[in-house]
Amino acid sequence: MNFRRRLLGLASAVALLLGTQAAPAQTAFQGENLLTPLPRGFEPAWQDASGQMHEYVRPPETVENWSRMITIQIYRALKDFNPGMFADRLATNWKSGCAGGSAQKVRDGNENGFPIAVWLYVCPLNPATHKPETMWLKAISGADSLYVAQYAARAEPTKEIIVPAMEFLRHVAACDTRRADRKCPHI
Repeated sequence: MNFRRRLLGLASAVALLLGTQAAPAQTAFQGENLLTPLPRGFEPAWQDASGQMHEYVRPPETVENWSRMITIQIYRALKDFNPGMFADRLATNWKSGCAGGSAQKVRDGNENGFPIAVWLYVCPLNPATHKPETMWLKAISGADSLYVAQYAARAEPTKEIIVPAMEFLRHVAACDTRRADRKCPHI
């Protein structure tokens, strides 16, 4: 089991219940939705047996051998959960799993009426791969779930990685058809 999956497992234990469902781009929205437009070239590569977590890579890469990976999760048990608290708890696990690892808040605030937190995690040498690993995380707190999107790279944070990672996270959003202050886009 690799370093990221162990960390994701620890985060799942904190959540008690994990569920994933992103809103399909071609259907009408109902209720609360996670919008996750994938960057060009990323394709589905893995999901857990219950379909509750999804990982995306750029073929011919795989979930075992990737240079960049996107992970999407929805924690249904964490309703109106503080997204910064989730990111901070993951930071503790990240630092304990990686010698010299660091984590820092990039920003927090509100987007489309939802509280959000964006964090950066850096591992200078992942003990499982013997490569550096950098991950950006965006957590969005909803009335129905906590939404988490991650963009990871097996490299140190450089402009060539930071720009696409932040561009992806900028487009990850939540919406809710039940609330005027959390409108969903028209499709």
